Amino acid sequence: MPRIVNRLNAIPNRDKPEPIRLTLLEILARCTRISKAGHNLGRDEAGNALVGFLVMLVLIVLAAGLVDLYSLLQTKTWAYNVATDAALQGVASGRDYGSLYASGSMALNPAVAAATAQAAAEDALAARGFIGYNVEVQVLSDPGGGTVADFPPTARAAPGGATTWTTTEPAVGVYLRVPVRTFFARLITGGDELPIHAFASAGLVEAH
Repeated sequence: MPRIVNRLNAIPNRDKPEPIRLTLLEILARCTRISKAGHNLGRDEAGNALVGFLVMLVLIVLAAGLVDLYSLLQTKTWAYNVATDAALQGVASGRDYGSLYASGSMALNPAVAAATAQAAAEDALAARGFIGYNVEVQVLSDPGGGTVADFPPTARAAPGGATTWTTTEPAVGVYLRVPVRTFFARLITGGDELPIHAFASAGLVEAH
């Protein structure tokens, strides 16, 4: 009986890939390259995370600084208006008509003018909820005005930076020192507040 040979097994399978034969050195080399690639990827991810954190921190600092700056500028403007209004009230209430009848020239009653200006400024500050503020009032009561040295006490109060107040008519000057709560400045100064300074004056002509 003739023998049947399965020739299918004899036909080579051309679709089957040849086995990959690597030496030990080639395997080690490939592992080293893979390890380096993974290390570089991890290092890049860590670097990106650090950059993102720093950017976020800078944005937070800038936002806090802008909030502080806006609060300080707003309070500065408000305090200047309060000082101006207080000075005008002091002049209006402090007119000395006795001097006008006696000498023909209007002067100011320094006690009345100072008390009125002081009360007006303190009432406005208290109504806004400020505490720890300072109010200083000076009155030049003579018809010809005069000069007060070291007033306001700081150059940051007057618009022109002057620390000597001079006028040629009876006038009232009001200086305010107002503490403003801050967010970012506390990281630099260690305190929760920064002071703003404002000075304004009013004479008889302005009070008409």
